[in-house]
Amino acid sequence: MKSYLKLALSGAIIVLLMLLPAPRLLAASPLEFTAALEQSFNKTVAKAKEDDKTVLQTGFRSISSLHQEEQNQETKVKSMHLSNESTQQLLNKKIQEIGKSRISQLERELSQTKARYQPLLDLYTSLNRRITSAKRLKDKDLNAILKTQAEGMKVAVQLARAEIKLKQQMLSEAKQARTQQVKKAKGMLSPITSYKSKIKSEKSRLSTVAKRTGTHWKDFKQALRKTDPSAAARTLNALTADLKQLVQHQQNLVSYEQQIADLLQKARQSVPA
Repeated sequence: MKSYLKLALSGAIIVLLMLLPAPRLLAASPLEFTAALEQSFNKTVAKAKEDDKTVLQTGFRSISSLHQEEQNQETKVKSMHLSNESTQQLLNKKIQEIGKSRISQLERELSQTKARYQPLLDLYTSLNRRITSAKRLKDKDLNAILKTQAEGMKVAVQLARAEIKLKQQMLSEAKQARTQQVKKAKGMLSPITSYKSKIKSEKSRLSTVAKRTGTHWKDFKQALRKTDPSAAARTLNALTADLKQLVQHQQNLVSYEQQIADLLQKARQSVPA
């Protein structure tokens, strides 16, 4: 009951944490499409040559679309990450509980069985010691009486020892089964470490691209302030390349989180309820 309450409480805490605003996990692109920015962009487009206007407008729509896609992917990554973390925590707790109730039950049964038969076994041991003493004293009559009593108890003692041995064997088998099940479950989760390492590397690469995107975004806004169509076009091309990389990094993160989710699902199915 205590284990169940502990598990339920842990689950409730994790759910509450999931409902709280999550900290920003990834270095997302720093683009902000404000009304003032659009006004500056429209002025720059108006100043551009006719062919360049199309290039600017296409480029602007491209970065706007890519930015939205990158944001959507980032939100998905956050959601999957929180879900995977909570699932793994609960699963780790369940793994630790594997077979414990069965082992506790068998330990109680073994203890109770030993306690029930202890008086009988103590008496039988005492009788055999008295038989040994009677032999040394060469008291044949006492020896015969004690042997008769011991023989009368022999079957009951054998049955008692057999039952205790059976309980011990059942307990030993339950412990071995638990060890194997825990090892199997943990083995199914072990590849997650590799995926988390890949996620860490992916986030590092994403952060590098995001910093570069921030620089190019500042250059783009500077070009708009100067109403410089050529500079704006160059920075739009750079931003497009950056955002495509950011989207790809986010998609890679989604893929890793999905593979972790699949591993957790398989492990959860193998862990006894």
